[in-house]
Amino acid sequence: MKSGPAELFKSFRKIVLPILTLLLLLKITFSSFDTNTYSLLQNIESLPINHKAITQLLSPGITNNSEKTGEKQQLCNIFVGKWVPNPKGPYYTNETNCVIDDRQNCMKYGRPDSDFLHWRWKPNDCELPLFDANQFLEIVRGKTLAFVGDSVARNQMQSLVCLLSSADDAWASQVDKADIVIISGGQWFFRPFLYYENDQLIGYYLCNDKNVTKQSHFYGYRMAFRTAFKTFLNLKKLKGRLVMLRPYSPSHFENGEWNNGGNCNRTRPFKKEEMKLDGYEEDVYDSIGGI
Repeated sequence: MKSGPAELFKSFRKIVLPILTLLLLLKITFSSFDTNTYSLLQNIESLPINHKAITQLLSPGITNNSEKTGEKQQLCNIFVGKWVPNPKGPYYTNETNCVIDDRQNCMKYGRPDSDFLHWRWKPNDCELPLFDANQFLEIVRGKTLAFVGDSVARNQMQSLVCLLSSADDAWASQVDKADIVIISGGQWFFRPFLYYENDQLIGYYLCNDKNVTKQSHFYGYRMAFRTAFKTFLNLKKLKGRLVMLRPYSPSHFENGEWNNGGNCNRTRPFKKEEMKLDGYEEDVYDSIGGI
């Protein structure tokens, strides 16, 4: 690969757009929080690729002619937009050949409506192309895509398998060989934890051990992601690769939690004025700046 950021970004252009399009398609929670993703990523200084340059890669209407003539190109931030109705429906359902985990198979266990499936993400300034499985497989030929994190990352992986109908064995490799890494894991830091550093117990959360220091859930949250990013930065083979952080998904439940009366009756995405971050959800996003 030629040196210099311009050549590097040009080489990634055909890879980054389909991947980011895929991530939007795989989004589990319908929420306006996606509109904040771009500004959130700008705060993660450890990411190796400039985000302004990534946005430039996603500009619509770029042609060889415009590159040669130096015409001003319109930029499109795909992270700023809204959910719009999609009459065509989803790429797959529980009735297609894709095997959906029983824990997420709403239709199998009696959900009567399907309107919640008929939505798509629409950036304000451009259109996202439809996901093309054959094109995607061709673009990532010989490369790896790693989903690192919690059950939401697992759901994204399962959805990708459904979109592609079969997995490519060539993708199953170590993280230092991955061309694109998606890190996630925010949900799991609100359970009882014991924190270790250099094999020494240094703190706890939601435990009753009075012999060690009590820490907040954000302590483990920051420590885990700092460790992950330091590891990526120290891997020579990952230099110049794309690393993305999916920090936290809002609750799927309304009017209560999953175990005290909360429900999942929503059939359309949240509008911006209908939902806001509060409590620990807001604290989680605020803590991102300290990673």
